[in-house]
Amino acid sequence: MTNEVSIDPLSQPAGEVAEPTFPLLKPDKQYEMVIRGSEEVEFTSDAGKVSQCWDLKLCTTKNEISTEDQTIYEGATVFVRIFLTPNEYSTADQIGKLAAMPVKAALGAKTTTTARQCINDPSLIVGKIVNVKIGIKKDKKGNYPDQNVVKTWIVPV
Repeated sequence: MTNEVSIDPLSQPAGEVAEPTFPLLKPDKQYEMVIRGSEEVEFTSDAGKVSQCWDLKLCTTKNEISTEDQTIYEGATVFVRIFLTPNEYSTADQIGKLAAMPVKAALGAKTTTTARQCINDPSLIVGKIVNVKIGIKKDKKGNYPDQNVVKTWIVPV
Protein backbone atom coordinates (compact mmCIF):
# COMPACT_ATOMS: atom_id res chain seq x y z
CA MET A 1 0.00 0.00 0.00
CA THR A 2 1.20 3.48 -0.83
CA ASN A 3 0.84 6.73 1.07
CA GLU A 4 0.69 8.71 -2.19
CA VAL A 5 -2.31 11.03 -2.30
CA SER A 6 -4.42 10.48 -5.39
CA ILE A 7 -4.90 13.62 -7.48
CA ASP A 8 -7.78 13.91 -9.91
CA PRO A 9 -6.08 14.89 -13.19
CA LEU A 10 -9.30 16.51 -14.38
CA SER A 11 -9.43 18.96 -11.46
CA GLN A 12 -6.36 20.92 -12.56
CA PRO A 13 -6.97 24.36 -14.12
CA ALA A 14 -6.72 23.73 -17.88
CA GLY A 15 -4.66 26.87 -18.43
CA GLU A 16 -1.91 25.45 -16.20
CA VAL A 17 -1.66 22.11 -18.00
CA ALA A 18 1.07 21.70 -20.63
CA GLU A 19 0.25 20.43 -24.13
CA PRO A 20 0.58 16.64 -24.29
CA THR A 21 3.29 15.04 -26.36
CA PHE A 22 3.06 11.63 -27.89
CA PRO A 23 5.90 9.39 -29.03
CA LEU A 24 6.18 8.88 -32.78
CA LEU A 25 6.59 5.59 -34.62
CA LYS A 26 9.84 5.43 -36.55
CA PRO A 27 9.37 6.59 -40.15
CA ASP A 28 10.01 4.51 -43.27
CA LYS A 29 9.36 1.29 -41.39
CA GLN A 30 6.55 -1.15 -42.13
CA TYR A 31 4.01 -1.69 -39.34
CA GLU A 32 1.19 -4.17 -38.91
CA MET A 33 -1.93 -2.32 -37.82
CA VAL A 34 -5.59 -3.11 -37.32
CA ILE A 35 -8.37 -0.87 -38.62
CA ARG A 36 -10.30 0.06 -35.47
CA GLY A 37 -12.59 2.72 -36.93
CA SER A 38 -14.05 3.95 -40.21
CA GLU A 39 -16.34 6.94 -40.52
CA GLU A 40 -17.45 9.41 -43.16
CA VAL A 41 -17.40 12.91 -41.71
CA GLU A 42 -18.03 16.43 -42.87
CA PHE A 43 -15.09 18.78 -42.57
CA THR A 44 -15.32 22.57 -42.74
CA SER A 45 -12.13 24.38 -43.73
CA ASP A 46 -10.98 27.64 -42.18
CA ALA A 47 -12.39 29.34 -45.30
CA GLY A 48 -15.81 27.81 -44.59
CA LYS A 49 -15.74 25.30 -47.46
CA VAL A 50 -17.47 22.00 -46.59
CA SER A 51 -15.88 18.71 -47.68
CA GLN A 52 -16.61 15.06 -47.09
CA CYS A 53 -13.81 12.97 -45.57
CA TRP A 54 -13.22 9.33 -44.79
CA ASP A 55 -11.57 9.00 -41.39
CA LEU A 56 -9.82 5.75 -40.52
CA LYS A 57 -8.36 4.82 -37.15
CA LEU A 58 -5.41 2.42 -37.29
CA CYS A 59 -3.85 0.85 -34.19
CA THR A 60 -0.59 -1.01 -33.77
CA THR A 61 -0.93 -4.73 -33.15
CA LYS A 62 2.15 -5.04 -30.94
CA ASN A 63 4.54 -2.94 -28.89
CA GLU A 64 6.88 -0.79 -31.00
CA ILE A 65 9.85 1.51 -30.40
CA SER A 66 9.52 5.27 -30.89
CA THR A 67 11.84 7.70 -32.62
CA GLU A 68 13.16 8.45 -29.11
CA ASP A 69 13.67 4.74 -28.31
CA GLN A 70 10.69 4.66 -25.94
CA THR A 71 8.20 1.81 -25.86
CA ILE A 72 5.00 2.54 -27.74
CA TYR A 73 2.45 0.07 -26.46
CA GLU A 74 0.14 -2.04 -28.60
CA GLY A 75 -2.91 -0.04 -29.65
CA ALA A 76 -1.06 3.19 -30.47
CA THR A 77 -3.21 5.07 -32.95
CA VAL A 78 -2.55 6.63 -36.33
CA PHE A 79 -5.45 8.53 -37.87
CA VAL A 80 -5.94 8.69 -41.63
CA ARG A 81 -8.13 11.33 -43.28
CA ILE A 82 -8.94 10.93 -46.96
CA PHE A 83 -10.73 13.94 -48.46
CA LEU A 84 -13.55 12.74 -50.71
CA THR A 85 -14.59 16.06 -52.23
CA PRO A 86 -12.68 17.09 -55.39
CA ASN A 87 -10.95 20.45 -55.09
CA GLU A 88 -8.10 22.46 -56.61
CA TYR A 89 -5.59 19.93 -55.22
CA SER A 90 -7.28 16.57 -55.97
CA THR A 91 -9.41 15.37 -58.87
CA ALA A 92 -12.17 12.79 -58.47
CA ASP A 93 -9.89 10.23 -60.16
CA GLN A 94 -7.04 10.92 -57.70
CA ILE A 95 -9.44 10.68 -54.75
CA GLY A 96 -10.76 7.34 -56.04
CA LYS A 97 -7.22 5.97 -56.20
CA LEU A 98 -6.37 7.22 -52.69
CA ALA A 99 -9.58 5.80 -51.22
CA ALA A 100 -9.00 2.41 -52.87
CA MET A 101 -5.67 1.88 -51.09
CA PRO A 102 -6.92 1.06 -47.57
CA VAL A 103 -9.55 -1.24 -49.12
CA LYS A 104 -6.91 -3.09 -51.14
CA ALA A 105 -4.56 -3.23 -48.15
CA ALA A 106 -7.33 -4.71 -46.00
CA LEU A 107 -9.02 -7.02 -48.51
CA GLY A 108 -6.32 -7.81 -51.08
CA ALA A 109 -5.30 -6.62 -54.53
CA LYS A 110 -8.08 -8.49 -56.34
CA THR A 111 -11.00 -7.36 -54.14
CA THR A 112 -14.16 -6.22 -55.87
CA THR A 113 -15.28 -4.28 -52.78
CA THR A 114 -15.37 -0.52 -53.32
CA ALA A 115 -14.31 2.30 -51.03
CA ARG A 116 -17.94 3.55 -51.06
CA GLN A 117 -19.13 0.14 -49.82
CA CYS A 118 -16.59 0.28 -46.97
CA ILE A 119 -17.60 3.82 -46.07
CA ASN A 120 -21.29 2.89 -46.06
CA ASP A 121 -20.67 -0.39 -44.19
CA PRO A 122 -17.55 -0.03 -41.98
CA SER A 123 -17.86 -3.67 -40.88
CA LEU A 124 -16.33 -4.60 -44.25
CA ILE A 125 -12.91 -3.35 -43.12
CA VAL A 126 -13.04 -2.60 -39.38
CA GLY A 127 -11.07 -5.32 -37.61
CA LYS A 128 -8.95 -6.11 -40.68
CA ILE A 129 -5.16 -6.20 -40.40
CA VAL A 130 -3.21 -3.94 -42.76
CA ASN A 131 0.46 -3.29 -43.31
CA VAL A 132 1.55 0.30 -43.80
CA LYS A 133 4.74 2.27 -44.09
CA ILE A 134 4.69 5.21 -41.69
CA GLY A 135 5.98 8.72 -42.21
CA ILE A 136 6.13 11.83 -40.03
CA LYS A 137 4.21 14.98 -40.93
CA LYS A 138 5.65 18.20 -39.65
CA ASP A 139 3.34 21.20 -39.30
CA LYS A 140 4.84 23.90 -41.53
CA LYS A 141 3.27 26.68 -39.46
CA GLY A 142 4.42 25.27 -36.11
CA ASN A 143 0.91 25.15 -34.66
CA TYR A 144 0.78 21.41 -34.06
CA PRO A 145 3.24 18.74 -32.91
CA ASP A 146 4.71 16.34 -35.44
CA GLN A 147 2.44 13.39 -36.17
CA ASN A 148 2.61 9.98 -37.77
CA VAL A 149 0.93 9.51 -41.13
CA VAL A 150 0.48 6.57 -43.45
CA LYS A 151 3.06 7.04 -46.18
CA THR A 152 2.30 3.84 -48.09
CA TRP A 153 -0.41 1.16 -47.90
CA ILE A 154 1.11 -2.29 -48.46
CA VAL A 155 -1.23 -4.29 -50.69
CA PRO A 156 -1.04 -8.08 -50.26
CA VAL A 157 -1.01 -10.09 -53.47
